Amino acid sequence: MTAQIMKKSAPIFIDVRGLRYHVRTWGEKTRRPIFMLHGWMDNSASFQYVVDHLKEDYYIIAPDWRGCGDSQWSDDGSYWFNDYLADLQALLQHFQPETPVDLICHSMGFNIGSVYAGVFPHRVRRLVNLECHGFREVSPEDHPARYAEWLEAVAEKKIGPGYPSFDRIAEKLQAANPALRPGQSEYLARHLARMGDDGVVRMLNDPAQRSPTNKMLYVGLLRPEEAEACWKRVEARVLWIEGGKSDVPRQIGATPEQLARRRSAFRSLDVKVIADAGHLVHVEYAKDVAAAIEEFLLI
Repeated sequence: MTAQIMKKSAPIFIDVRGLRYHVRTWGEKTRRPIFMLHGWMDNSASFQYVVDHLKEDYYIIAPDWRGCGDSQWSDDGSYWFNDYLADLQALLQHFQPETPVDLICHSMGFNIGSVYAGVFPHRVRRLVNLECHGFREVSPEDHPARYAEWLEAVAEKKIGPGYPSFDRIAEKLQAANPALRPGQSEYLARHLARMGDDGVVRMLNDPAQRSPTNKMLYVGLLRPEEAEACWKRVEARVLWIEGGKSDVPRQIGATPEQLARRRSAFRSLDVKVIADAGHLVHVEYAKDVAAAIEEFLLI
């Protein structure tokens, strides 16, 4: 582990639209609330390093999305984008129903948070994007295969792959994210997985979320033009933080022209690129990200 002492979090479990949601919190309820929304196949524990480097005291509210971390899995194996939106609405109504919120979002979390901010512009005060590059461009001709893949996936109860140890998961995380600091991959591994009574280590997230043929493909997403229509309605100031070595634009097939168009959809946008960071920018360069967030929140 890193030498810095980690700030202690506290778990809260609440009912969100019929599912038992786990929400990780840091700080006292009397402090300024900030919501942190994690990305795909992740959970709220990955924000630990950013929280540790925040200089001011906040009340951090970080849910595990449905099917992720310690939140309940969907009973029918379905994870539609609109469900995440409705879950976010319920969470905000529970924790901060009356005043505009600050959303710190990684990857898929920003897809959710940014669309929500366009649907309800008055509800979001500040919006931070940590390494999200928008929605994948998908041809209408591809949808039959996408739906067939989804139908096959939900028809069978899947068990995620087993690992002999947390170290093996840490090795995979380190290989995929070489900018992780010593100890970070081990920390993430122990919060992304759990050892069963049989001694096998399995990921906490519902394997139904992971497509068998393409890890970045899941049905029910908005088309990019639909998302951009929402983004044009966002009234919040937006901080857009990218990792200079991120492979996500290539993975989702986004061209430089498409990425520029997506950024231009927001009325007020500050862009920060951390040159040596990858997709896990909030873990790899947590100190820089935390400083940028706190400066932005004061604007």
